[in-house]
Amino acid sequence: MIDQFVRKIAGIFLVVAIMISSITLAFALDPKGRPKGMGPTAASGFYIWQDDKGWHLRAVAGSQKHKFEGEITCEGGSLNEVKQYRDEAVKWFTVEGNKVKIELDSDKNIDGLDFQVSGGSLTFDLRVDDRAEASAIKVGANSENPSGIPFTIQVK
Repeated sequence: MIDQFVRKIAGIFLVVAIMISSITLAFALDPKGRPKGMGPTAASGFYIWQDDKGWHLRAVAGSQKHKFEGEITCEGGSLNEVKQYRDEAVKWFTVEGNKVKIELDSDKNIDGLDFQVSGGSLTFDLRVDDRAEASAIKVGANSENPSGIPFTIQVK
């Protein structure tokens, strides 16, 4: 009788574990491809994607001034070749090991970073105008919003 009870409890835990892993996979962000609608007239915020040239982060300000800040951290891999999207006199980011710190006040249309990552995961902790709002971040070709901030993407 105790043996049957233990089997039932183990079965319930197994079903719950499978459900949780399925939900986690369903909500995983797909960074592949440039976010749809990203451009000078797009909503202000961060746009993040990966393609065959590497990883890209764009801060879109539109015609209003915004403060973009935060950190990108690579864990279990390496972060390399971090460079500004376009040549500018002011460098608005710093690289410390596997971490990029962003501090940008911009009223230009688009500023951004391009970088390479080898393995591991990337954690993004980003804010626009001192607010950490997931709706201000678009990831991948489907322009998905993360479920919260900070958020992590596995590097493939």
